[in-house]
Order: sequence, then C-alpha cells, then structure tokens
Amino acid sequence: MGQEGNDGLPGLVLTPRGRRVAAVVVAAIVALVSALTLDAPWRGDAPPDGDAMPRMTTGGTTGAGSDPLPDLSAAPSGEPSVTAGAPSPMIAGEGTPPVVVNGRTQPPMVAVPPSASGQPAVVAGSTAAVTGPTVWTYRVEVEDGLAFDGTEFAAAVHATLSDPRGWATDGHVFQRVDTDGADFRVILASPALTDQLCAPLQTRGQVSCRNGEMVVLNALRWATGVEDYGADLASYREYLVNHEVGHRLGRNHVDCPGPGQPAPIMMQQTYGVGDCTPNPWPLPGE
Repeated sequence: MGQEGNDGLPGLVLTPRGRRVAAVVVAAIVALVSALTLDAPWRGDAPPDGDAMPRMTTGGTTGAGSDPLPDLSAAPSGEPSVTAGAPSPMIAGEGTPPVVVNGRTQPPMVAVPPSASGQPAVVAGSTAAVTGPTVWTYRVEVEDGLAFDGTEFAAAVHATLSDPRGWATDGHVFQRVDTDGADFRVILASPALTDQLCAPLQTRGQVSCRNGEMVVLNALRWATGVEDYGADLASYREYLVNHEVGHRLGRNHVDCPGPGQPAPIMMQQTYGVGDCTPNPWPLPGE
C-alpha cells in the first residue's frame, strides 16, 4: 500500500535532493506549456490590432493574398493595387459641427458601420463631354445603407478629377457617366464590402484599393481621414481620389523624395508622409 509523499505524488517519498529535482522538472514543464500557449506572431487573416498593421514597403513582389498585406508598389498596369493604412482615431458621431482648416470648411465626420447593405447603387447623373489627350469615363456608386449623400459624393469626386491641379496636368480628362461601359467605377463602400470588392487583396476593413476597373474607396477612410492630414479631411479626400485613380491610370507607388518636400500623390500617404509634407495633388512628372 503506497502513501502520498511530501510533494503530493502518490506512492512516492522524495528525499530533499529528489524534491529539488522534481521542482526543476515541474518548472521546466510549466515554462514549456506557457510558451506553447502564447499567441503566435500575427500571420493569419487579421492583425492583432489595427494600429499595428505593418507598413508596406516598396520594391517587393505583388503576390495578392500574401501575408502581411501584399506589396503592390511595383504592380504593372492592370494589376490590383492597394492603399494601405491604419485606422484613424478621429472618428466622430453624426452631427459634429463643421470646422475650418486651412481656409476650408471641412465636411462633417460621421460614424461608418463595419458593414451595410452590400449593394452599391449607381448615382444618377453625368457631366458634359470633354476633349483632351486622354479621356476617361467613370461611374460613381455608393453602397446603400451608408450615411453619405450620393450626389454630394459624386460632386466631390468630380471636383477632384476635374481640378487643374490634378491628373489634368498630365493630359487626363474625366467625364462622369451613369451607364455601363465606363472606363472605371468609383465605389464608396463599407469596410466589409471593400474587403469583398478588393479581394484577393487583404484590405482588412481598413484600406482602399484599385482592383481592375474598380476604384474602391473605403468609407471609413472617407469619413475619418488619417493622422498626418489632421483635421483637413477635405484635402485627404482629394488625396484618396487622386491616389487610387492614379493606379487606374497606371501609376505605381513611390517614396518620399526628401525631407520637407511635398509627398508625391503616389506615395502611400495614408500610412504617413514620413519626412515629406502632406500633398493631395500629383507632382510634376508623376
């Protein structure tokens, strides 16, 4: 008949040396179990924290679906491209009073749900025919269920695309249509629909993309902006349109050219402008 020893092991009486050896073994087992149960570094379909989303670098491979977010800075014309960015802390509820920043009345920031209807609706209306070296037609769509007026959104997009500071500097002109057959579609989408339309790119509910003929603007970014643009949401929206449409025009990502210089429009300014200064318009030569 065995008895319970001093260390709680039935049928075993340990000497002082045996107790020390047992303690070492138990400690090693506990350490091993703890190591195995710790969360592994992020490698799945979602980051542990949106603010920790890694920044894409230039010069990598495309490879949509790779982990972390695919580096599409060198994506050839016609391939999907993505604007990546961490979520902004500036989200505000509806009814936020307008503010004036840099001499401009800013649009109100509104709350954006993670998902809406999942159905983008064409915004009716078109602009006059245009002529120029390169004419692009585009259609505007807004997902049903978002707290944005489609007519106002379409007007903001066209104001950006037709601004003489925009891609017109490189000979591109734009005509808005509301019929099939447009050269590209500008779609304002909830984070969930953005993920769906941008797949196989890993937009993770936080980023915008150009995927084929779709220019998908994440409503979260449209509503809240990003930190480096501060409260100048109007300028960030101009950047967002110009950057993603720039991908549709065949432009790839570039880096900050130097401290204190304006950030190129094809720089991933949603991530931050680094040593550059925020800039929502194409620079000469872009």
